[in-house]
Amino acid sequence: MTFGPDGMTGHPDHRAVSRWVTLAWEATGRRARLWYATLTPEFHQEWGALNADVGLWYDWSAPPSDPEANLAGLVRCDGELGDRKFAALAAHTSQTGGLIALVGTERYRQWWSVEYFVDARARLDRRPAA
Repeated sequence: MTFGPDGMTGHPDHRAVSRWVTLAWEATGRRARLWYATLTPEFHQEWGALNADVGLWYDWSAPPSDPEANLAGLVRCDGELGDRKFAALAAHTSQTGGLIALVGTERYRQWWSVEYFVDARARLDRRPAA
């Protein structure tokens, strides 16, 4: 699992990680499954105003959006899994501390309580030929 080529938020570091992971996966002949993180139209409908308020997307980037029918996987992070995910995200204080303080712990947990993934093979095989 990695960011999609969009880097989720459009962040150049996220896009670089996606590129490196994808190149490594392609160099192995795509033997394993690779999933790209994405979001759904429903996520954008529920959280779009908050995302805009906090400036989540880079000005030039369009956030990823894939209908649930196209997902390779979906993980609901509640209970103990949700606790572990929040602790892991909160440990990256320079990246998440300000957002958690701004929106509150419970709202932040709900905001990122579901993870969505698309199959990289399907996404890359749909790319226009260069």
